Amino acid sequence: MLTMRSMGRVRRGGDETGSVIVALVVVVVVAMGLVALFANVNSSLNLTRNDQNRTNAFQLANAGMDQAVYRIDTKTLPLVASGTYEPILADPAPPGCVAGLCQLAGFRESLVVGSSNFDFEATKTPPGQDTTWTVRATGTDTDASGRRRRVVATVGADSLFRDGFVTDVAFNLTGNQSSPEAYRSSVCVDPRGRSDSPCISSYPIPGRLATNGTISGSASTAEVFKQRWDGFNMYGRTNQADADRACMSGACGTAPKVAAITSPRSLEVLAMPTDPAPAPCPNGGNIGQNGQTTVLDAGDYTCARINLRGTIVVGGTGNVRLWPTQSFSASAGAVVNRAQVPARFQVYYPKQSGGSGSSSNVCNSEIWGLLFTPGMAIDCNGSAQPEIFGAVMAKEYSGTGNHFAFHWDMDSVNAVHSGKYVILNWRECPATVNDC
Repeated sequence: MLTMRSMGRVRRGGDETGSVIVALVVVVVVAMGLVALFANVNSSLNLTRNDQNRTNAFQLANAGMDQAVYRIDTKTLPLVASGTYEPILADPAPPGCVAGLCQLAGFRESLVVGSSNFDFEATKTPPGQDTTWTVRATGTDTDASGRRRRVVATVGADSLFRDGFVTDVAFNLTGNQSSPEAYRSSVCVDPRGRSDSPCISSYPIPGRLATNGTISGSASTAEVFKQRWDGFNMYGRTNQADADRACMSGACGTAPKVAAITSPRSLEVLAMPTDPAPAPCPNGGNIGQNGQTTVLDAGDYTCARINLRGTIVVGGTGNVRLWPTQSFSASAGAVVNRAQVPARFQVYYPKQSGGSGSSSNVCNSEIWGLLFTPGMAIDCNGSAQPEIFGAVMAKEYSGTGNHFAFHWDMDSVNAVHSGKYVILNWRECPATVNDC
């Protein structure tokens, strides 16, 4: 027979057994939680590692892009292979290219960084010029992941003639104009009397009239220019309303026809080469004689004052480049580089101290050339206005009557640039495609 004490002991024994079961359940639950936690941590570590691999590959691709831009910008572009650098030569060479960098169509290179690598290829786009390049760079993180990422960018230089006609101070014109017109000298070197495409562009031409100052003139000029120019670039204007007012007192319209560009247009002329340095101008800068034809051999020239007279023909296969320091003029009746590619005759006349430009005169002349001449004011009335084929940067332009005779060579955009390259646009593409 059980005593009450025995029964109590039995009941106490039952309570301890339940506690053990509860404890075991708790241990199991905690263990399962720890397993889940460890699995989650491990998954997070894998995701972090994958993200790091992707980041590493992306940084390597950008390193390849930087290396390509550095080579282009510094012209470190040998025509023979060296190390991992491999030139891509044009075959055939562009027309007129005898030797030098014009033979280069592009280049490629591959570099190793630790256990990873990047490779890139840069090509001139389109071929035959060096203003615009397409760069494709791929970075590979060569650990166990082998992660690859690719970036593609357009790299371009600042074109000195990206606008059709530019003035620093002002552009003023009256009359019902019949120009500008636009042509492409690589298609038809002499556009006179032509109206066919692709020689002659339809309207509006794909170029813009631009200034750091103001554009003014008659209502008829404003109406014609709105139809004939792609638009108007108003440099140094911080807001659209200010730009609109500065262009024909609002008659040009507004955006996108009128562009408000905060920074002023640079007036820095192309730097003179140093090796070899430009030669002194023939005859002290008085080149040619009235009524005669003079051949000016291709080459670089500099002197204080340049005055062109008579008919000037560019000789040889290269270009004439002139750097006057005090004045540039073409006498009445002068005909310069007629029916030739405008890029064969180039003038770089810097802005003069005190804003002077009156010592230069090109009235009653005909010039086929690229004139980057912020030191020159073109101030000619009526039919005395010059006829220009090419592109112009001048201090100012002022004329009266319907005698504005400007023929913009669309090829001038790619003809000359400052030599400094920047990334114009950038995009990431799948590693297996060339572009996107």
